[in-house]
Amino acid sequence: MSKVVKLPPVIEDRKPPRIDDPATDSRQRRARSLRMHPYSGGLMLLIDFVCFGANALTAGLSTPWVIAGAFGLSSLGVFLSQKFLDHDGFGASMAKAFFAGIITAVPTPILGTIVGAAIIKYSGLDRIEAEVKERKAGKSLPD
Repeated sequence: MSKVVKLPPVIEDRKPPRIDDPATDSRQRRARSLRMHPYSGGLMLLIDFVCFGANALTAGLSTPWVIAGAFGLSSLGVFLSQKFLDHDGFGASMAKAFFAGIITAVPTPILGTIVGAAIIKYSGLDRIEAEVKERKAGKSLPD
């Protein structure tokens, strides 16, 4: 008599278990928390340019109104952009909106400064030209 031996099912795609590195996870969370939606960065630069360009036309007499308007418009726009387009949480969206309002309300142009460069970098506006060129060439950028 022959004995029938039942073998366990063969799993063809065996991968070792993934061990999450806490340092990598915290770096990814930190990078995600600093990132802003490109609309947020563009909105900050646009509001700053428009408000303080208009302020120059009034010889600085409208500075208090322009500061309040720039803070309010920028905060509202960045909050909505971060909350609904970038799907940040309420607290993260509020923090980014407050930061954007403060930066935009300073009555100096920020586009040509290190602050403007940081806004362009952290909002991803520096990648737009590369994405347009890649789309024209029929390729897509990796995520």
